Amino acid sequence: MINTLITSDTSQTVLEPATIKVAIIEDRREIRDGLAMLISGTEGFKCTGTYRSMEDALPRIGTDLPDVVLCDIGLPGMSGIDGMRILKERFPNLLLLMLTIYGLAALPFFFGGLVITFAIARLSAHLNAVYASDLIGAAAGCLVLIPLLDRLGAPGVVLTAAAPIVSDGRTRGGPPIGR
Repeated sequence: MINTLITSDTSQTVLEPATIKVAIIEDRREIRDGLAMLISGTEGFKCTGTYRSMEDALPRIGTDLPDVVLCDIGLPGMSGIDGMRILKERFPNLLLLMLTIYGLAALPFFFGGLVITFAIARLSAHLNAVYASDLIGAAAGCLVLIPLLDRLGAPGVVLTAAAPIVSDGRTRGGPPIGR
C-alpha cells in the first residue's frame, strides 16, 4: 500500500507513493467539509466521498471504494455503529474509524502518526532520529491540546487549527481559495 510500481517501458521502473483514499460520513456539514478539505489538501491522501448519513453512504460508497472510512457515531437515522457493521460485512478489508467531536481534535496527531509511519518505512537507517522527533512532537502537541480543549472545546480547537490554512487562502501551493 505504501508504493505503487509504475513502468512506462521495460528499461525504467519508478516507485511513486500510493494515495490513501478516505471517505467521510458526518452529519455536520462544517465538520464534513473541513475534514474533506484537510484530507484532500494533504499529499498522499484523497477524499473519495462525503456523506451526511449512513443511509446516504451505504448505496454510494462502493462506487469509489476508499481505504479508510471516518464515521461519526451519532448520525441521524441509522447510527454510525450500526452502519459500520454493514460496511464491514460488505467490504471486509475496509478500515473503519469512528469519530466523536473530541476525536476530531486528535486528527492532526493521527495524520502525524501516518506521516511518521511512512518516514520510518523509508528512513529506517535514521530510525532513532525519526522516533525521537515523533516523541517530541507528540509531547508538544499534547501540552498544547489539553489546555485548548479546556478553553475552546473540541470544535473551537479544530477551527483554531484550520485558521492558518484558511487565512493563507491557499491549498498545496495552488491558486488562492475564493479569489
